[in-house]
Amino acid sequence: MNVNAQNKGGSTALHFAARNGNAYLVELLLSHPGIDMNLRNRDGNRAVDLCKDVPKKAWQDVAKLLTSWKKLEKIQVDFMVAGNVMVQLSDGMDTSAGAILSEIGRELNIEPSTLRIFALWVCSESLCLQLKPDHKPLAHLNVKKWRAKVEKWTDQENSRERPHLVLRRSAHATLATELQEGMEDRERKNMKEYRK
Repeated sequence: MNVNAQNKGGSTALHFAARNGNAYLVELLLSHPGIDMNLRNRDGNRAVDLCKDVPKKAWQDVAKLLTSWKKLEKIQVDFMVAGNVMVQLSDGMDTSAGAILSEIGRELNIEPSTLRIFALWVCSESLCLQLKPDHKPLAHLNVKKWRAKVEKWTDQENSRERPHLVLRRSAHATLATELQEGMEDRERKNMKEYRK
């Protein structure tokens, strides 16, 4: 589905949502990584142009949303002990856990073979869930949905927990895998020193 599809008049779904002062729908459309807020209809109007001059609150709220919206470009990934890293989201909201893990490897100069020991997890105080490489982490960071999972899978009721991304050891990494990676790392270091 093309979020920027235009009708005969050049209007997109974002144009219609703005024209009707529907802030919820505008926000939903803006969260799509492929949205183009600057498309113009046949009359040369962008979505913001259709609501910015309407003096009613709903339309002004939409205009403010459209002018202040910034695409999510980076996300914080916490480490188990202390610290974090800000990671570039290559596909916005649709960035996969595998892509984020690869970006962490590039940012921190970690060998891809070593990264196999790690995984991205969504965690809060009572619950941690490991993400598969094809999962979309931002979908799992929705507070309302996360709290429903916490209530379903723990003894917490009316949870106020907030999820966050954590880089930690993969539940699927065996000790043998970890030892093998350690041996390969030592061999790489020895080869580098030998070449000097």
